[in-house]
Amino acid sequence: MRDALGRALVGMSREHPPGARRLSEVLRGHDLDVQVGPERFGVIGAEGGVRVAGEAPARAISVSLSPGSLCRMLAGETTVGRELRAGELEARASIARLRRLDVALRTFLQVAVRCPSLAEIAATLRARLSLHPEEPT
Repeated sequence: MRDALGRALVGMSREHPPGARRLSEVLRGHDLDVQVGPERFGVIGAEGGVRVAGEAPARAISVSLSPGSLCRMLAGETTVGRELRAGELEARASIARLRRLDVALRTFLQVAVRCPSLAEIAATLRARLSLHPEEPT
């Protein structure tokens, strides 16, 4: 999961630089502690871009999502609200930081639909996990 998200962020930088810069601006100073299934990693917003790290810094916004949710986000096939309502995405932080997370996730999705490589990464990940696009898991 971590590698797939890392490849997606590189793809965004290459295929849609303005969107990648916007995502970096939104996340700067608002790092994420991401858990996808059993895997946990950090997503760090910095001046040079967004990167995936082995661990999240202290005080990061805590985000948990299912592997299927990550696939749908990579493919730009969902919305933040849909994933929250379905119980596929959960976040823990103060209201102000949750608002920032919402902006970051929406920015990610808006850029994802403009980057062909992200759909390919999602398809590869789905095949590896034996998921179908419409499965909620």
